[in-house]
Amino acid sequence: MIFRTKMTLPLLFILVLMWTFSCTVRASEFVLPLEPEHPLPDVQAHISEEAKAEQAAELAEKIFALPGGHLRPVYGYGDNLHHAVAMQFQYSGSRFAVYEREGAGDWFAISQWTIRGEPEEPWLKSILFLDVRRTGEVYPLGHATVKDGVPPGHTEDLWRTIQRAARTPQRDLINKFGVTHLLTPVY
Repeated sequence: MIFRTKMTLPLLFILVLMWTFSCTVRASEFVLPLEPEHPLPDVQAHISEEAKAEQAAELAEKIFALPGGHLRPVYGYGDNLHHAVAMQFQYSGSRFAVYEREGAGDWFAISQWTIRGEPEEPWLKSILFLDVRRTGEVYPLGHATVKDGVPPGHTEDLWRTIQRAARTPQRDLINKFGVTHLLTPVY
């Protein structure tokens, strides 16, 4: 009986190891099948777009003398916004506040924008940030939510302030600034 126990333990140990290894291999083979129809998101591009939106929000906060972080949450440009950005840019009633960038020779534009994620969600007051280049190209930088109410140190609602600042109609933005293309990042 002692002989059998000595042989059985190592044999049992080997069988347990083999079973564990086969389970591990099978589990790793079926974790996430990669399909061309569903590519993994480009995390680096997402982070880059978020950073652009953050910088744009900070610039808008300086322009409107808002406390840091007032224009939050901020959202970077994503493919899900392409249609909404194109519609805002193409709509003849859109108006823009345009500011020259120091030393860059380009412009920073802000436009009031109401958006919603899903049809059942409420419309949100937002600001669309655009980079207007001398080459005639316009790049969306993202957008930020506009909080209701009067910001600290102001005498009127921020939505109204932005509305008064947005003096450039869509047609003038195109003609005066030589806009020829709305370009969006490719993912």
